[in-house]
Formats: sequence, structure tokens, C-alpha cells
Amino acid sequence: MAEHERIKEDGFWTDKTPCWVMRGCIFEARRLCRAYRDQSLPCWEQKTLCKELLNIDTCFACEVFKEYGSTPKETANEKRNAAL
Repeated sequence: MAEHERIKEDGFWTDKTPCWVMRGCIFEARRLCRAYRDQSLPCWEQKTLCKELLNIDTCFACEVFKEYGSTPKETANEKRNAAL
């Protein structure tokens, strides 16, 4: 696997298909995107480039959120804290 395709261990995307793969983002966009640079949180909890580059109005309508998301009241951080 190429360096730019690697998923960091112990991040949100571990054992999941990451958003940049599901959405087909090119490497140049990945380098600028917070979801790729900070893999500890899901893309919908960060300011990503999706709205600008992919014409996505809301994360809740995105295929990535539909696959891995939670309700707005239950974020990944809350899930992680509940597991502790």
C-alpha cells in the first residue's frame, strides 16, 4: 500500500473504508483535507473539503455518514468515552 493510502492505526478509520476512498478523492485533495490528516475523528466532525470540492450540502446526506455515522447527539468521541 502506498504511503498516501495508509490508514493510521488507532484512528477512526481503522478497519473501515475511509471517506477519501469512498468519495474517490485524489491525493492532492487528501493532503489538504483535515479528515485525511487527522484520522482520529470522522470526517463529519471536522471541517473537510467535501462541501467545496464534491458539492455536498450536508454530511448527513453523504454515503460515508450513512455507512459509519451516528446521530448528531452521539459523536465518535462520545462512543469512545462510553467504551472506557
